[in-house]
Amino acid sequence: MSTRYLVKLFPLAPFFFGGEKSITNEDQAEYFLHSNYFPQQTGILGLIRYQLLKQNNKLNQADTDLIGESSFDARIIEKKQIFGKIESISPVFIHYEKGTEINDFTTLSFDYGFEDNHPEPHQFTFKTEVNGKIKQSFQKNFVTILQGYNAKDGFASLLVSSKGDEFKHFLFDKNKSDSRNGIFNPEVRIGITKNREEASEDDAFYRQTFYRLLPNYCFAFFLQSEEKIEDGVIHFGKEKIPFKMESILSDSIGFHDLFTRNTFLLNNAKRINQVILLSDCFCNNSIYEVCNFSITETINFRNIITPNRTVNYGALDDPHSGRNMFLKKSNKYTLLKRGSILYGNVEDIISKLNHPNAKNIGFNQFITFKKK
Repeated sequence: MSTRYLVKLFPLAPFFFGGEKSITNEDQAEYFLHSNYFPQQTGILGLIRYQLLKQNNKLNQADTDLIGESSFDARIIEKKQIFGKIESISPVFIHYEKGTEINDFTTLSFDYGFEDNHPEPHQFTFKTEVNGKIKQSFQKNFVTILQGYNAKDGFASLLVSSKGDEFKHFLFDKNKSDSRNGIFNPEVRIGITKNREEASEDDAFYRQTFYRLLPNYCFAFFLQSEEKIEDGVIHFGKEKIPFKMESILSDSIGFHDLFTRNTFLLNNAKRINQVILLSDCFCNNSIYEVCNFSITETINFRNIITPNRTVNYGALDDPHSGRNMFLKKSNKYTLLKRGSILYGNVEDIISKLNHPNAKNIGFNQFITFKKK
């Protein structure tokens, strides 16, 4: 029988969560790399699988009952993927805890912006016709106009509290001291890539942006599992950064108990017939065919498909190693980013987001607002 746990990850050093997006030259040398704000869900799954093997003294052993046959494969939709004692993982969110004060944050929907000299974000609204009705995308001469939206400024990138009564910026600004200041403190590093003989390669200079979380903040997710993950220091992320991991019982509260419709009613927002993404989502372009309108961003995704034992991940890109026979990179996917909004018939949109295996590990999670 499985039990639900709240797992917290406290970064002990500046972290870097990699992705597929970077700026390159014609020869594909990467120069500007920015960490993602959140770890990818497949990274969380890999971390839990590794910890289960480690605490059962089965590293480098095959154990289907413990961690399943292989890691997540986005191509498998109809057949349920089993991950051993891991039943499900929620999307990652931000957790704040100082004494008795506790708060949780996720990405605010992308329909907010700021006006000059006004500290509160305002919600974009549709410009309506004379009769008070919003024209639909299938109607003649359809032109979508968002009141309050400025193409130059775009939408605001914000975090919102689970109660929907507080927002914060992502990036910390040392020149600001208000309570809405960001919680991701950037740290820029300049480096150089060297070849196997320790010689500098041509055009191999790069600039990386790492992040630190402000004190009392951490990453968190809910884990439904038949076995508790042991507390301790783990290494995670692109540079194998140390994190302190804690796991506590959470029978009464889960992800969708924390983040509800009220979360997205910041500043008395008006919502009708829309789907807000609580996590990155797998889907194809046909989803736009059932949308009247959308405000979206995308994120590139690729994961490493591994068997039911630990392997040397560094061997994947090492042509001199024969140990990469168990590893392969997945196809490259373009996911809709958390915070995106899809407007239209809610049931039709949900049908396009159907991917049970992805949902099971924290992808493809959303909240809906329907016409009453």
